[in-house]
Amino acid sequence: MQQHIYKASLKRIISQTISIWAFVAIQIGANIFIMPRLINHGQYWAIAFLNVVLGALSVPSVYIFLNYYRHSAKKEFIISYNSLKMMDKKTGIVVEILSTEIDRIEFHQNLYSYKRVMNLSLWRDHEFFCFIDKAGKKIIITSYIMDITDFWMDSLTRRVSSDKLVKFEKFIPLIKE
Repeated sequence: MQQHIYKASLKRIISQTISIWAFVAIQIGANIFIMPRLINHGQYWAIAFLNVVLGALSVPSVYIFLNYYRHSAKKEFIISYNSLKMMDKKTGIVVEILSTEIDRIEFHQNLYSYKRVMNLSLWRDHEFFCFIDKAGKKIIITSYIMDITDFWMDSLTRRVSSDKLVKFEKFIPLIKE
């Protein structure tokens, strides 16, 4: 039986999170190099303002990274002709859904994800989709493992109906179980 196995790769994670870590480095650098000058000039309001503005972007970004990483690390998504399977290598748990038993496919993406001018968030490349069967079993696939376009382009996904796809757009697409 033919299978295609997908798992999170370091290259994919780095390419999606480079802007997050660059922004965190900017905030740390600002605190190291700019803050002493502001303290010497007694501009404590500027310190608070700078950290609130930078923290408003960096804290949710790091939280989203941790959320997606937790759902991607040490997991393998296996596509076969008749089924989809998620194997957790850490716990040994295997969730398998037959292609014919899929009730719906939920695709959660960032708000304005295809309008780069309007979407300046650091987590704009983070999205996930999940397969839910009639019994309530769920397989969650993060963008660290694969994009939904990669899924539809796979030659073994012909038995999964795209009519069951439901799209959700959120400003912060967090994975909730």
